Amino acid sequence: MHMYHWIKCAVMSWGCYFLVVLLIAGCDSTCTPQEEGIEERVRGLEAFRNVIFTWLERLQNDILLVNATAKCGVPTVAFSAQLTTSPQVKRNDDLVFAGVITNIGNAYDPTSGRFTCPVSGTYFFTATILTSHNGGRVEVTLRSSKKAGKNLMLLLAKSHGDHNSGSNSVIVQCEKWEEINLRVNHVRDPNPTLWNYWSTFSGYLIAS
Repeated sequence: MHMYHWIKCAVMSWGCYFLVVLLIAGCDSTCTPQEEGIEERVRGLEAFRNVIFTWLERLQNDILLVNATAKCGVPTVAFSAQLTTSPQVKRNDDLVFAGVITNIGNAYDPTSGRFTCPVSGTYFFTATILTSHNGGRVEVTLRSSKKAGKNLMLLLAKSHGDHNSGSNSVIVQCEKWEEINLRVNHVRDPNPTLWNYWSTFSGYLIAS
């Protein structure tokens, strides 16, 4: 804010100096404003000054926005993980994405496949599953420990002699300590297989 006021004062001082120079250089002791077009020059200078002031006001708003964002105290929470094996799955299996790519805030547990919300807020989650060429039909759901029986998000992959993938994303309002994970909701063929590394689970905190 101090820098903003310093710049504004400098522009005002510079504008006054430029106006004086313009008046001295633009006419001699006998000329009139009409003869030398002083009024037009003054109007042009005023328009230029207004443009500068508009730019400074926008700069001030940007500074206020940055300061407000810095003071809001929203923690950085984000994770991304992938399957490290190609498991044969059955209904009600919890998927464990053991290959951690990102785990800022350490809220994701790679041993259980569960993400525990460290703060109440709005979260974004996304996932992709890939079945093998003989993987059959697999339906996976995003579940919450505090939203029992509610499917927050569904993914479906169904292969017919080739790999097939399913992806989905969702924004969820979560409470502190709420646990989020992916669970196999339905399978059609016996022992369907999910492909490692191509199957991923990610999420991050949008706002708290």
